[in-house]
Amino acid sequence: MSMNDLVNIRNSAASLVDRLGAHMFDDFAIYNGSCYRALMSGLLRGMAANLAMRFR
Repeated sequence: MSMNDLVNIRNSAASLVDRLGAHMFDDFAIYNGSCYRALMSGLLRGMAANLAMRFR
């Protein structure tokens, strides 16, 4: 990860201090707060991708 990427993440995080929820960007996601629903959907998507790769 380059220094420019880290600066972009820092600036994005600073702009979302008061906004709870899952915030998706081009190269990363910021989960601010308890975002249970967003985390569960991401976990399920990852599990589905793993299963799809096993059965190819």
